[in-house]
Amino acid sequence: MRFLCLPLLLLAVLFQVETGRSTEPPIKCRLKLVRLEPLPPGKNCPENEILLRSVRGQYFSNDLQQAKNDFSRVVQREPTKYHAAHPFRAVAKFGGRKYGFVLDKQTANSKGYDRLYFDLNGNGDLTDDVPIDVPKDSKTTESVRSENGWTGTFYLFPRVDFRIHAAGTEWDYSFFLRSINNSRHEKELTSYARLYSAAYRQGEITLGGRKHTIILVDRNTNGRFDVLVGFASDGRGDAGFVSQYGTEILFDPDILIDKPLGYGYITEHRLFLARMNALGGRFCKIKVTPGGDELTCTPVAAPIGKITVPQPLCNVWLINEQGFLALDLRNDTPVAIPAGKWHLTYFTLGHDEKNGQVTEQKQMNNKSPSDKVVQHATKDTAIREDAGSESPVIRYMSASCGNVCEPITIIAGQTTMLKVGPPYTPTLTVTTQGKVASLGLEVRGIGQETIYFLSGSPPPKPSFTITDPQGKVVEQGDFEYG
Repeated sequence: MRFLCLPLLLLAVLFQVETGRSTEPPIKCRLKLVRLEPLPPGKNCPENEILLRSVRGQYFSNDLQQAKNDFSRVVQREPTKYHAAHPFRAVAKFGGRKYGFVLDKQTANSKGYDRLYFDLNGNGDLTDDVPIDVPKDSKTTESVRSENGWTGTFYLFPRVDFRIHAAGTEWDYSFFLRSINNSRHEKELTSYARLYSAAYRQGEITLGGRKHTIILVDRNTNGRFDVLVGFASDGRGDAGFVSQYGTEILFDPDILIDKPLGYGYITEHRLFLARMNALGGRFCKIKVTPGGDELTCTPVAAPIGKITVPQPLCNVWLINEQGFLALDLRNDTPVAIPAGKWHLTYFTLGHDEKNGQVTEQKQMNNKSPSDKVVQHATKDTAIREDAGSESPVIRYMSASCGNVCEPITIIAGQTTMLKVGPPYTPTLTVTTQGKVASLGLEVRGIGQETIYFLSGSPPPKPSFTITDPQGKVVEQGDFEYG
């Protein structure tokens, strides 16, 4: 995965929402399908396409028994002959419907799977769809590890365009598929494949008398553009309370292209589709058709409170059963937010270009390495030590909250302080398996949030020393980042 690591976008959003019932009618806009072109081998993704291509693909492995069982139920007819000794059979899901496919070789001498049979019409017959081949002149990437005796070959297939039939309707869609092949001793072929969305929806919507560009990205590569962000109230899921990312909305995305931001940074201009989102300075109920060809935005009114932070700049993700909000907060500008309980899933403390300060070296002189890690993390500004070219510089840092952070209660007519950030505390974890003990070090903030990402050069590595009851040193070392 390619990362774009730049300073944060400095943006404070004020939502002008009055308490009471909205009298504004629903606003509809049509969204056209835009297909992406394959990136030539070795070419970096253009900056204006990073957010369009930053999706989670479907993953397939040819050694999963469950996939083979699904395939036998979905596909009733296959080609009578394959060139590969072990064809790669799998099932993709689009729009809630299953589509079987087989990866094969164009010839017996192919280094990996470079032919694709895909049941594009979803009728269970792979013989009535034209095979898709990697072009003969297409470059592949090979890497050799002689000590393990295998060669890896990567094939990127041409973009696949087809029509999804699901949810009582149909729509156009496109995807890319890449096969990654590992050959051991030139006898066995073990592989996996990744399938990525290759199309997005784009249109214009008029809010408050102004026209805005709006784009829908199929973040989960499931073929649908109406998937809401998932909310797990018990904290399950790979993103704290976010159990499913859902469709991604880009609102006036040129702002994101022209401004510096960090990869994965979520704001009012890049957010996840929910029952309620903030668009164009107002709260709206959003409804999208499964294929993403039409979006309906209904402005709503709600009891409003305000939220603020003690830091100069803090980007937060807030979620509950009603909606998802991504806000840029500043300590001098409270932001309007619907009253109720909100869960904080992520936050990012950024460098304040206007009011930023630098930690003085004298504050660091008597600190141990582990103290220095905490000290470095306590500032949301660039932090330096007078140590020449190797001085650590933290431009911004991110933290995950999960179910360890208490929900934030927003009261109508009042301003609530979001307590996150310093002071930070190092927390040591120890896990054992037999006679092996593994040590882990986490840095946690005042809300028990765990710091997991620092942009810029890292602070010094924390060190540890283990002694026996008599004080004899048993082991010493440094903690590794990540």
